[in-house]
Amino acid sequence: MSRATRSYRSSGAATGGAIRYVNSGDARIAYRALGHGELSVFVLQPFWTAMEDAIADHRSFIGQIARAHRVLVHDRRGTGESERRPGHISLDAMVDDVLAVMTDAGVDKAVLVGMGESAPLAIHVASARSDRVSRLVLIDPALRPLKGPGSAMLLHTLHSRPRAGLRALARTLVDDDLEASELGGQMARAVDGPTAARLYEVFLNADSFSVLDRVTVPVLLAYGVFDRLCSEEEARSLRQALAEARVGLITGPAGSEAALREAWTQIRDFLDEAAAEARANQPARLAPRLVERAGDDEAVPRPARSRTAAPRPVPVDYVPQGAPPRAAQPQMVPPPPGMVPPVVPPAMVPTAVVPNGNARPVVLTWGPPPDIPEEAVKLNRQGIDQLLIGNIEEALALFQKAMDLAPHYEDAAINHRELLTRLVQKRVAEWQAKQAEEMMAEAERRAQRWAERAARKRRGLLGWLLRSAEPS
Repeated sequence: MSRATRSYRSSGAATGGAIRYVNSGDARIAYRALGHGELSVFVLQPFWTAMEDAIADHRSFIGQIARAHRVLVHDRRGTGESERRPGHISLDAMVDDVLAVMTDAGVDKAVLVGMGESAPLAIHVASARSDRVSRLVLIDPALRPLKGPGSAMLLHTLHSRPRAGLRALARTLVDDDLEASELGGQMARAVDGPTAARLYEVFLNADSFSVLDRVTVPVLLAYGVFDRLCSEEEARSLRQALAEARVGLITGPAGSEAALREAWTQIRDFLDEAAAEARANQPARLAPRLVERAGDDEAVPRPARSRTAAPRPVPVDYVPQGAPPRAAQPQMVPPPPGMVPPVVPPAMVPTAVVPNGNARPVVLTWGPPPDIPEEAVKLNRQGIDQLLIGNIEEALALFQKAMDLAPHYEDAAINHRELLTRLVQKRVAEWQAKQAEEMMAEAERRAQRWAERAARKRRGLLGWLLRSAEPS
């Protein structure tokens, strides 16, 4: 039994869609088509996640989307069920792979959903073939990957020590060691080390900002306030660069059920708008339909329903429900006669945003406080970049400079405190290791002194025995 047949029988029935294959260039691409509906949605998962794992993972929203729409999922070239070790891996080739899957599945136009590392691929597909993409959803898009010694070392490790390299790649995504080990094993089943290195290098060199001006379709940018890699500044710059974009603010902690519920609410409403727009833009019937009446010899025509194109909604930001209420007006003491009472403007008191997955979101301004200097925000960002490549002392100094410029800058204070705690733990661990080495060295010196003393005693005893054995 071939590998493709085994995969079809073991997993095709479990997920509701058989594995299909399409030739794209020099590679054979595997994909699945799930669900039914007028709207087609192409979900692009990161290259280290096979489509089997993506379908089974509720955080990819594939199962929820497939309940109302048709969903396409594929394995990148060289990963999963697609042909392993392809001869050519590039961003243009992967764009052609996506278009080939859509053509083979009979999809003329689809909504692209890009997650994390796959966001650059979704943007390049939308910029290259805007006639094949109706809308774009970017969930925590990683469009500015950090290039430096850390990424170069990771690429070298993926080539020379594949398993260790995949574990290192997993460690950059999650903080828990056990979870990173499990994710590394999942990556090893989806892609080998050298292919992962080639795909990761394509991701590092994907210049997505250079093609944003060619993306003309509506875009939903789903960002989390707890995600420090995808900052508020990047979201605002993306929205300004895109022709028609809205920002979806996710206020729940990263990976929590609240955050997933908020993200799904935004994606669901965005897809429902796309489906309604597709239905409104369908052409009217050319001939009236016939309705047969009971007892009539011939059918009478029924007038076709008129379809008028609905106006496209104005892009607004998506956040969960919970607008800041107006503060109660303070009780004013009546002024003395002859004085004009001061005018007190209505104040807005900030309150916590309350997630509500069923109500319509409201507009909310987000980002750093307006009184924070841009230089402090830039220093905080540079500190995060230095931290990602392992320069803890340099990152600590940058966070301290940001705090000196803006003492009330909460983000820099939190980063400085957490990094200082980590640095203290590192120094304590180094001190403990040094103390252990000194104790081991002292134990070895003491054992050496005892061995020398025992050797002297043995020599003295042997000399006494020899002297006593001599004849007097």
